[in-house]
Amino acid sequence: MKCSRWLLLLGVLSILSSCGPDTLKSEQVDAIEAYNSHIHVSFTGMEKGEWNGEEGFFVYIEAKSLLDYKTDDFSYTLQRTLYDEQSRSYETKHSEILSTDINNQPLEDRTVLIKQFFSPSPPKDIDTLDIHVFVRPDYYTRSILFSNLKDGDTNIMNNDFYINDVKINKKTLAFRAHDVHEIKGLDVSLIQDKEQIYPFFRSTDYNEETNELYATYEFAQALPEAITLQITRLRLQENIWEFPLTIPVNLK
Repeated sequence: MKCSRWLLLLGVLSILSSCGPDTLKSEQVDAIEAYNSHIHVSFTGMEKGEWNGEEGFFVYIEAKSLLDYKTDDFSYTLQRTLYDEQSRSYETKHSEILSTDINNQPLEDRTVLIKQFFSPSPPKDIDTLDIHVFVRPDYYTRSILFSNLKDGDTNIMNNDFYINDVKINKKTLAFRAHDVHEIKGLDVSLIQDKEQIYPFFRSTDYNEETNELYATYEFAQALPEAITLQITRLRLQENIWEFPLTIPVNLK
């Protein structure tokens, strides 16, 4: 795992809520589970331990991809510094991502186990700790292809770019779309017979509050019944999803 820069970034994010647009809001199932439309995280255990001669405790959090993404399409870590109700702090000394559970058994597909060590050990009067799980999607690309688009198609998603509806009429293509990245400045073209075809006229209406675009493009020739649309984002922004948990402290 690209650890040093990632953990340094998360040290800042322990104080700030996020460094990207709040595009995928997390929901809490209960105190030890949370999810959004892409990832489900859950607390699976805690145990006493030692790392490089320092006493402390390991926290185990399971993260599962809910969509057809691989485990290495994401980076995972836990909050770098924890604070209890008495404002005592517990610092991260080690973090790793495992493909087996606490009992060293293989995990389900698209599932990882986050193992993170904190020091020092908490006193016996602590019942719970608040901890935030951070997940960064690493699969975003600037160029996206939508194949076999037809007039009347709705609710199509690729690489977290959503096309709400498509209208094709002779030489004109129109669609509504929104993205997890800034959608303003989008580049649009068609792929036909391995050639890239650009519109000669475009009209776009951008809603900054919802990051939604309504666009109309006119081409020199009539469009086929099914088209291949290439979307090119102007830029990619770093997105980090935050999942707050409250975990029980039961160290023996």
